[in-house]
Amino acid sequence: MGKIRGRDYISWLWQYTAPYAGRIGLLLLFGLLETFASLAMVQITKEIIDHATVGSGFGRLLTGYVLLLLGMQGISVLSTLLTALVTERFSFGIRRQIYEKILHSGWREVTAYHTGDLMTRLTSDAGNVADGIVGTIPNILQLGIELVLGFCMLLLFPAPCGVCPAGGTGGSPVLLVAGKTPEAVTAESAGE
Repeated sequence: MGKIRGRDYISWLWQYTAPYAGRIGLLLLFGLLETFASLAMVQITKEIIDHATVGSGFGRLLTGYVLLLLGMQGISVLSTLLTALVTERFSFGIRRQIYEKILHSGWREVTAYHTGDLMTRLTSDAGNVADGIVGTIPNILQLGIELVLGFCMLLLFPAPCGVCPAGGTGGSPVLLVAGKTPEAVTAESAGE
């Protein structure tokens, strides 16, 4: 038997993952909805703090915050249930495939492996592969998108002067690195 190469593993994983791609995509969508909701909560929190000093619109913002929080909890519950369902189905499919190969192989081929090795392949290895495909890869994609959106939010929604001191002056550290002073940001937001 020839040496198994990395692209053979990737090809097998891609072929085996294809039937679950829609469900994994739905999990990624749930994760992105949670990301957008958390970024919206940051913005609503900022508005709540700004309106608390003025005293107007506070109740509407607080209601929106609570509804967004409840929506995030609902999405989290659905995402957790779907993750468990997809991971178990994926893992079961791998275990079934390994078990069928063991059943259809010759006795000499099976006795070459220790029973503990075969059990490990059937249980933990299949679960680890399923967890990596269903959980880890979508989480990496989600974290990358969160990072980009977080930086975009820092650039598009500057902090008011004096809120985030950096280097002795007020303003967002990202804006200061970009060469914008707090006065320029205030002038831009005022339309001057």
